Amino acid sequence: MKLFSYSICVLMLASAGLAHSAKRITNPSKYRKVKGLTGNCVFSATSLGFKQENKYRLMRKVKGPAEVYARCYWGQQMKWYKNVGKISQHNSLMSRSPRYYVNLKIGDAYYEKHMTYDSKIADRDQGAIWLTNKAPDCDFKDSADKKKCLIIDTEVRELAKMQKASLPFTTEVCLTTEVKFADREKMTGVKKGVIVRKPVYKRQLVSKGCFKYTAR
Repeated sequence: MKLFSYSICVLMLASAGLAHSAKRITNPSKYRKVKGLTGNCVFSATSLGFKQENKYRLMRKVKGPAEVYARCYWGQQMKWYKNVGKISQHNSLMSRSPRYYVNLKIGDAYYEKHMTYDSKIADRDQGAIWLTNKAPDCDFKDSADKKKCLIIDTEVRELAKMQKASLPFTTEVCLTTEVKFADREKMTGVKKGVIVRKPVYKRQLVSKGCFKYTAR
C-alpha cells in the first residue's frame, strides 16, 4: 500500500513539474504561440536572427526556387522535456547519447535530423533551422551526398513527377521538433532464460510549423 501511494505521489509531482515548466520561457516573442507543451515555427526568405523579431519578414507561402529560414519556438526550455515519459532512461534527452529530433516533411517525403542535447541547449527555448541551398550552412543534407544540401525545390519537383502533376505544383512543407520517450516496455522474447523487453517509443511534439511551397 505504501508503494502504491508513493507511485501516485511521484506521478503527481511529475505532472505538476510539467505544468509548471510550461511557463519557463526565457525569451518571450510576439511570434511565439504555445499550446500545452508544443510551440510553433515561423518561416522567412532571410535569416531569422535571435531576438531580432523587429526585422522578421515572415511568410506562409513560398514560390520557388527559394531558400527558407525557420525559427522554431519550443513550448518550454528544452531541459524540461526530460520530465516527459514514465521511464527516464528511455527519454532521448536522458540517453547515453542525449538528443532531440528535427523533422522535415515535404508532401509524403520525411527527413529526420538528430540534434545533440547538451548543457548549451538545456536552457534554450527556441532554435533556428536553415533550409538553404548552400552547404555547409544547410541543416538538411542530400541523402545521396552528405556534402550537398537537400533542396526543397528539387524535392517538390520530384513529388510533382511522381504524382504526374504539371507545374506549377504546390505542396505543404512542415518542420517539427520532437523528443522521444517511453511510458512502458514490451516483451520481445527470451534470451538465455532472461525475458527481453524493449521500450514502446512515443514522440513529444516540441514545436511545429508548416508553409505552402510552389515549384514553378
